[in-house]
Amino acid sequence: ANIAVNTAGTYDVSTSNSCGSGSASVMVTEEVTPSISTISCTNTNDQLVFTVSASDNDNIGITFTFHEGDPANPALTDGGDYSLAIGMTLATLTVSNVHTNHQGVNFYAKATNSCGTSLSVACLALPIELEYFTGRYTGEAVVLDWATATETDNDYFSIERSTDGLNFKEIERIEGAGTSYFTLKYSYTDEEAPLYKQVGTLYYRLKQTDYNGSFSYSDVLAVQLGDAQAFEIDRITLSASQELQFSLQSARAAEAQISLYRMDGSRLLTQPIALRKGVQSYTVALSAELASGLYLLRVESGAQTAVKKFSLSR
Repeated sequence: ANIAVNTAGTYDVSTSNSCGSGSASVMVTEEVTPSISTISCTNTNDQLVFTVSASDNDNIGITFTFHEGDPANPALTDGGDYSLAIGMTLATLTVSNVHTNHQGVNFYAKATNSCGTSLSVACLALPIELEYFTGRYTGEAVVLDWATATETDNDYFSIERSTDGLNFKEIERIEGAGTSYFTLKYSYTDEEAPLYKQVGTLYYRLKQTDYNGSFSYSDVLAVQLGDAQAFEIDRITLSASQELQFSLQSARAAEAQISLYRMDGSRLLTQPIALRKGVQSYTVALSAELASGLYLLRVESGAQTAVKKFSLSR
């Protein structure tokens, strides 16, 4: 028999006939349209990486699709400028040749289940071409400098600061130039930086926002405070045996800890490592199940922290 109920919950169902009776508890869940959220939207090295996640609390299955220009356009497929990495609750679109073929274009993601479809906010193929983004500590402040070669509908830059390279807070907004086809230079002085001198390193990034609200991030910039020696990650690569290889500069030999994070801040692994003085190479074994996408590698040793974002393609 089929019984209709209007409210989710646990029900006791009993049946009986001339031979006896029986009962059982049945849990009824309410299926809902998946909720989609943007994990990251980044533009680096002529490449856009758009990662979204969606909830599937009832395990009824979610289908992800990505769309260029308009959510009503046909779903993108793997190949050419597009690379798709689709998981159960996480999906990433990587677009190549952005400056040539996709400049100023919005990308959207959809999450669909049997109850309906949710649409993400737009991820914009960066309407600016960033020439450089640098920072230096003067002893009294951190001075940030950057320049754009071109800008299209650029509303403003948000300057974001972090003490750990993972959790960022907006500290200032700088008005953009709208549309420009010649080099423009920008600068900002963070006079609060000396308050964080005991941290050793501050991290900065630019969030560029378009007139329609679409946004994207620059790479993360690490600025050493005081007289701290260089402590930074360089040259992250993936070996043929699927191991993560990177170089790190350290002023001394020391014990350290390596951590790998998704862009949403969730930690995937942590392991100890013995640092050697100078620029040395290190290797981290990765899980074969680790999907393509953007990740953060973090190395901590005492008060020193180095963080670097990298893209994993499999």
